[in-house]
Amino acid sequence: MTRTFALTIIITALLCGAASSAAGLEIEASFQLGNLGFTPTRDPADATYTGADYFWGGSLFLTQNFSSSIQVDAALNRDLIVGNSLSALFQYKTDYFRVGIGPYLGLLNSSSTILKSGISSLLRAEFPGVAFVSLRTDGSLGALTSTGDNSAQRNEIILGFYIRNSAICSFGLSYKELDYFKGSIPVIDSLTAYSFDVKVFEKNVPYRLDFNFAYEALLRRYDDPIGPSHGLASAIVGAGIDLLISPAFALTFGLRTSVWTFGTDFLSGFSDIGFSPFLFQGSAGFRIVLPDSDAPAPPS
Repeated sequence: MTRTFALTIIITALLCGAASSAAGLEIEASFQLGNLGFTPTRDPADATYTGADYFWGGSLFLTQNFSSSIQVDAALNRDLIVGNSLSALFQYKTDYFRVGIGPYLGLLNSSSTILKSGISSLLRAEFPGVAFVSLRTDGSLGALTSTGDNSAQRNEIILGFYIRNSAICSFGLSYKELDYFKGSIPVIDSLTAYSFDVKVFEKNVPYRLDFNFAYEALLRRYDDPIGPSHGLASAIVGAGIDLLISPAFALTFGLRTSVWTFGTDFLSGFSDIGFSPFLFQGSAGFRIVLPDSDAPAPPS
């Protein structure tokens, strides 16, 4: 326990140290809390869902442009499905496309495996000011090999378009999965999401709005091979706001709630419409853009 805690502190300190020493760096962090999910200790024979358990997550993103065509992104992330991860993307970009590749590490996702190596990749094509399409994949290398092992993957494709310099609309499809052992039983947690997102902004207005609509299918499979599957399908609506405190600093807030959630497979008797229970995912964070030390000083 002491070893894993120390490793987390060291990695966080390295990321924060890089942030404090680099100029022209963008830092974005957020904390998430919600009650739509399954606990690791959930009983395979439990056919009920109360929404009484709360799950937290968080992320720290660093983005550094070294030139007009070279960009590096790094992320420390805790996700409800794929768990803890540390990743980096080294990107080559132009006005019309970008390609990126880098390491992906599953971090402290089981009691016996501290790091699980993998790879991240990104492809994006863009017609500036009109439309774009991007594909991002993150995944562990190799399958489960022994009790205590784990394997994660995350895939996302986004198709978006711009509206007169006032909004960005995008359709997204994402899939996350974590394979691990519960005792000697292989377990698969997955989330499939279909989403539509609208980001609204206006020049010289100190805030930006974000509206989200999604259908999500959360599933846990006990691969026994006759074990049950527990599923929750949800229609989600959400809204968020970025408060632009200054050109270099912004606060971000978001709330997503379930309009209708119904159970599938072993949970087929569960249905929740409205607020009983109230199923939600909330977030709060900040964004900092450090000035480039090579930029000319403003006139006095």
